Amino acid sequence: MPNPRTPTPLRILRGNPGKRALPVGEPRPLAVEPKIPSGLDPLARREWRRLAPAFVKRGILTEDDGMAFAALCTAYATLVRINRAFKECGYKVLAEKHSFLEQKSKDGRVNEVMAVEIKANPLIAQQRLALQTLRFWCQEFGTTPSARGKVQVPGGGEVDPQEDFLNG
Repeated sequence: MPNPRTPTPLRILRGNPGKRALPVGEPRPLAVEPKIPSGLDPLARREWRRLAPAFVKRGILTEDDGMAFAALCTAYATLVRINRAFKECGYKVLAEKHSFLEQKSKDGRVNEVMAVEIKANPLIAQQRLALQTLRFWCQEFGTTPSARGKVQVPGGGEVDPQEDFLNG
């Protein structure tokens, strides 16, 4: 499966290193905050309200990105809930499962035996999956350090002489 196509605005910001022709007539959605989906989880809704203005200001979030942005906020909310559950169980890496088995002895009596099974805490696997999902959506929106490192902001390299004076 090939890599997904890089959006044209992102190619422009990166400087188009391959110097290939940029697509013409590509849809350009407005950089406005989409409506918050009505079924969005309260924790994800709070994250939406925190991140959306900054994403719109940077031109990352457009009117067409509502579903993808909702997925990012939901992934964050899921991770927060898993971390809370992990904290409640005392950050135990191993979980015990107790079960009682009936065992017949040679003389015909039935004895009850407790079996203890030790296994990895299932929250660890859930946490890993939630982190992978969140990282995926952060990369899609260009908010990880590696994704940001590939973006060149026009005028970002200019140094203000007043800033040099104030910083010494």
